[in-house]
Amino acid sequence: MKNAMKHIMSKGLARMVLVFVTFLFFAPAFLNAEEESHPVIWLEIKGTIDPALTRYAMRGLEEARQSQASAVILELDTPGGLDSSMRTIVQGILNSSVPVVVYVSPSGARVASAGVFITEAAHVAAMAPNTNIGLSIIDEKSNKDAAATLRSIAELHDRGVDWIEKLVSESRLYSADQALEMKTIDFIAANREDLCAQLEDRQVKTVLGAAKLALVSGKHPGELKDMVTSPGGTTIEGLHALEEGGVRVAMINAVCVATEKSRKLGEK
Repeated sequence: MKNAMKHIMSKGLARMVLVFVTFLFFAPAFLNAEEESHPVIWLEIKGTIDPALTRYAMRGLEEARQSQASAVILELDTPGGLDSSMRTIVQGILNSSVPVVVYVSPSGARVASAGVFITEAAHVAAMAPNTNIGLSIIDEKSNKDAAATLRSIAELHDRGVDWIEKLVSESRLYSADQALEMKTIDFIAANREDLCAQLEDRQVKTVLGAAKLALVSGKHPGELKDMVTSPGGTTIEGLHALEEGGVRVAMINAVCVATEKSRKLGEK
């Protein structure tokens, strides 16, 4: 009888220890998961879009993917460039699991020809004040090709398409204010700080699906979509409450007391 009692107590203690130890080991992981930050990758593309700049941009996109960055912010100032290089960058952006923001900057910068396609491919397109955007196309076939490509890209990001015919047919540069009015871009940002502030909590859609940007908190879109373990982050909030209330320490003490009590009973 005595041995049976000791066996029952031993099994009960084992279960208790298993539950407590599971909590102790996994609770910090859950807590740290929410606090883990993800970088924002800043890229600067200034000058003609050529193979060298293309390699630079593609390396940046790959680095963002590997580091689970919150976003890639590409500051763009270009007169245009090679069609093949432009298409490589556009494809990289459209297939990126990390949101890509193109920011035409600084003031006085412009994006023309190939730069327009890269800007429109971005999940978010913004311009600094006193910047310009436009196309310079010389023949009817090129106009039709450009319009078709821009239309398909604009529709992906739910931007207006009415501006495309005007942009293609007039072959001129438009100011940031005009681009915003035509819905060529999403907003105007005075500087980097203003850009990040306007991006915070902005809804974007990548190949992984819809998510909100969180550049200030540094959370990855995947975290924001799933909120770690439960809808709305209820599990994480509960674990934080337990931690702040000293429950984890109480559990450690409970395990120690139960273990000592079991040892003493086993000696009788």
